[in-house]
Amino acid sequence: MENQRKNFQELKEDGIELFTQGNFKEANETFFKCLEFKESPKDIAAIHLNISGCFYNLYSRNFQLENLKKSETHADESIKLNPSYLKAFWRKFKIFEISNKKEKCLENLNICRKLDSKNTEINFNYCWINWSIEEEKRQNKEAKEINSISNPYVSWYEGLGHKKYEWIVDCYRLRKDDDYVLKGKLKGIYNPDNSEIEILKDFYVFCCLLKLRNMLPKDWYWKEFLTITKRLICFAFEKSDASEKYGTENIFVASLGGRSLRFTSSIIYGYSHCDQGSKDDLEKLIVNYLYKEKLTNLKDFDKYKFLFKDLGGDMIWVDLGNSLKIKRY
Repeated sequence: MENQRKNFQELKEDGIELFTQGNFKEANETFFKCLEFKESPKDIAAIHLNISGCFYNLYSRNFQLENLKKSETHADESIKLNPSYLKAFWRKFKIFEISNKKEKCLENLNICRKLDSKNTEINFNYCWINWSIEEEKRQNKEAKEINSISNPYVSWYEGLGHKKYEWIVDCYRLRKDDDYVLKGKLKGIYNPDNSEIEILKDFYVFCCLLKLRNMLPKDWYWKEFLTITKRLICFAFEKSDASEKYGTENIFVASLGGRSLRFTSSIIYGYSHCDQGSKDDLEKLIVNYLYKEKLTNLKDFDKYKFLFKDLGGDMIWVDLGNSLKIKRY
């Protein structure tokens, strides 16, 4: 029995080493040999999850749907053997995230939250999927009301090419100017007491709304976008600047098939630049989440990298934050 245990452990360690090296096919063959041993349910559950991980990574390489299905099958086997195995439910969430099965994502994230209620990454993903589902419901309802399958105003980027990055930064900047001039609200760089992290958080909300409202073109590159943002975000931008730069800035032009910074910002934020009412529900949820997590400086990003997984990754956001610090102080 002792010798059998040793062989199992050796095979398991060999498989983990192969996995770490990126040799997923060889690692899988090794893990399958581990299943021949009569070990405890938890030990075998861990092996099934390792096999699931191999198939998951093989899918990421060649996008063969069969590998994704096998990954799900072995995650299920893992859960049968160990019903409170957090990592197995997390793996199922990642599988369904790739498949864009949002309700299934939510189902598994719900279980993950019950198993670890304080895990910030789990909680954020639960919020993000929820936000995404609610936004889709809102858009579908709105589409039915206007008897259309899509919003005709989300194609703000058509014909702009690479200039789309600068245009949408200007859209954000003009909105901050409108908040100050028309509403007396000091947001972003307009608040002299704001630290770089507060400016970054305000812009992060804008970018989350862009993403969640499906307003980004397919050829969108976050690194290029934030590189241009670094150059512009610290400078005020009012309506006269917009008119000088783009020839005109008239919100009603959009209804005639034209392009308007203000109109686009009203679609992004969910309410007009001159609306004195409260925030859109989606904006409120994102702002409340950031407030609850108490992100106070750039060092916090190490703990919250997952916040940026759908927005280009944390490194380019840290870079943007550092550039704000250099320019403001």
